[in-house]
Amino acid sequence: MTFTDWIAIYAAFVSTATAIEQLIRWRTRHSVKLSCRPNMVIVSSNTISQKHINFSVINRGETSIKITQVLGCVWDTHCSRLRDRFSKEKRGKYFIFNIDPNKINKVINPGETWEYIAPQTEELEEWASKRCLYLGISHSMSDQHILKHIKIRKK
Repeated sequence: MTFTDWIAIYAAFVSTATAIEQLIRWRTRHSVKLSCRPNMVIVSSNTISQKHINFSVINRGETSIKITQVLGCVWDTHCSRLRDRFSKEKRGKYFIFNIDPNKINKVINPGETWEYIAPQTEELEEWASKRCLYLGISHSMSDQHILKHIKIRKK
């Protein structure tokens, strides 16, 4: 083997190791898990309050994220939601939960959990039963919202 063969082998190992490292970093860059639980009730001493929707966000990535909005969107059908993904003209009806702005602009470090409670109105219950209701968050690491399909069962 010549000297240039050894340099080529060394370069192949270094480039493979770098590619693997970059792939691992890319897969763990910002991994956000969202769960939305409807029909939650806050129970204090003797009173039971109205129903709420609990938003829970877990940052499973390696970088901090900032929650900028808690939002929702309603489409008439699942097909219209898919059409919105590929169309510039949006047909969904977007809305924002702005109850306490001090709680929304929150930086979540890796491994932390953030909770938010929004009121569950009759209008949301109607949208969930008759239409296609998605709730979610908007954050600083992506232009895309993280949305979850919600079904609210009346009890």
